[in-house]
Amino acid sequence: SNYFVNFEYQTQGIRVIKGVYPIVVMDWVDGDTLGIFLDKHHGDIPKLQSLRSNFQILAAYLEKNGVAHGDIQNGNVIITNGGIRLIDYDGVYVEGLPEGKGSESGHRHFQHPERATIDIYGPRMDRFSFIVIDLSLQALIEDKSLYTKYREGGETIIFKANDFADPLNSEIFKRLEKIPSLSQHVKNFASTCTADIRSIPTLDEFRAGKNIPTPKTASVGKAQQREAHKPVGYIHTFDVVDATNFAAAQQQVGNRVELIGKIFAVKQGTGRRGRGRGRPYVFLNFGNWQGNIVKITIWSEGLSELAETPS
Repeated sequence: SNYFVNFEYQTQGIRVIKGVYPIVVMDWVDGDTLGIFLDKHHGDIPKLQSLRSNFQILAAYLEKNGVAHGDIQNGNVIITNGGIRLIDYDGVYVEGLPEGKGSESGHRHFQHPERATIDIYGPRMDRFSFIVIDLSLQALIEDKSLYTKYREGGETIIFKANDFADPLNSEIFKRLEKIPSLSQHVKNFASTCTADIRSIPTLDEFRAGKNIPTPKTASVGKAQQREAHKPVGYIHTFDVVDATNFAAAQQQVGNRVELIGKIFAVKQGTGRRGRGRGRPYVFLNFGNWQGNIVKITIWSEGLSELAETPS
């Protein structure tokens, strides 16, 4: 299939200290990740329409063949001249593997709220992600400004995990409901988010308004519904780190994190030697630079991607 790249599973692929671990070696794919593609083309309606159609075809193909990727999101989808390519196969399901407990639960901004707590490893685990992407692209076709407001640093398109967990109090759900062409789809999606994860329809069914599941709250009493409608606390995608706690940050070296803290100082400068000579940079310091502090370093390549220099 053109949706996948050639790869090799090596049982003894990498040695770390005294341990040996498996790796998956994949062919290189030229193209933009879905996130970067949308950064460039979120205002191009024909491209978005074509992409949405290609995702629908992909979803139907995987459904037909009983295959599921397990973590379809901005970083695991490459957009090439030939269409869509899927990468990173750590959690892929194919016929013959045991269903039930998987090795990962996927990116929270593309997964049903129950994905992390219920074992659904099997051929249907991509259904929610495809619905998220399809509705997001449909929304951008109607209003491209949604992307810059809700993209969450490129980690999502317009929806976040908190929106799925609490559609009733979601800003983006309320905004999309006001768009006539999206209103019914948004209501159906809210029902899907709050229903049992095992009842998610296929993308084709969702787009046709068929087999939309009933929310769990519809079958409980009013007191339980009021309890269920209380705002949900913040759902983090990566570990949240206190930027003023240097020791805690040291424990996260090599990991992606959500860094929270007050910026103590912003230093702008220009490189004086080597490859960085003459190029601008910015340091965001979460403390006095003379001590042990957490610092965000943005080199010239990063600055060129920002609409304005941090101040």
